[in-house]
Amino acid sequence: VIRFIMIRDQSTRAPLAIGGMAWEGAFGCLFGLGVHHTHRRQGLGRLMVAWRLRELAKQNVRHVVTGVMAENDASYKLQIERGYRQFASAECWLKTDSNF
Repeated sequence: VIRFIMIRDQSTRAPLAIGGMAWEGAFGCLFGLGVHHTHRRQGLGRLMVAWRLRELAKQNVRHVVTGVMAENDASYKLQIERGYRQFASAECWLKTDSNF
């Protein structure tokens, strides 16, 4: 199952933060957390992580992985505060044509 959630500005309905989550059985994943640059450092990232973790817990997920983009100190700090530990590092690969 894959789900995305979004926080919108109450007056303009503009997206302020978005994040995804996926799960299968006892395993889950948080991905794609983004907060609009004008609303960073206001707790929206923490709110998004907490909400998604509660949702995964409701689905009986017991193991959660997440990724952090290189050199994103705020995201590293957030993951450590939430009790995550780094267990691997990876490189990302991009294919830009339509011949998948």
